[in-house]
Amino acid sequence: MRKFIVDSIENELVTLLSKENEMEQVVVARSDFQENITDGDVIEATINEKCKVDSYKILDDETTTLKKKNEELLKKILNKNKH
Repeated sequence: MRKFIVDSIENELVTLLSKENEMEQVVVARSDFQENITDGDVIEATINEKCKVDSYKILDDETTTLKKKNEELLKKILNKNKH
């Protein structure tokens, strides 16, 4: 299993970015996921050669950490632009 970040969900497609290399992306069907996933979720998944998700799990702790880090970065950027 590899780690991915849910980059976007549009229509019935989910774009995943590899956590090791965010330049690498995989587009899979929304129907491959039984649970509700959202942009920014960190998941661990096995994706076959036909770009179908065979198995996955949402990594709640890593998702929370990543979202907090991104929020802090955004605050820094916004505060920097105020000065």
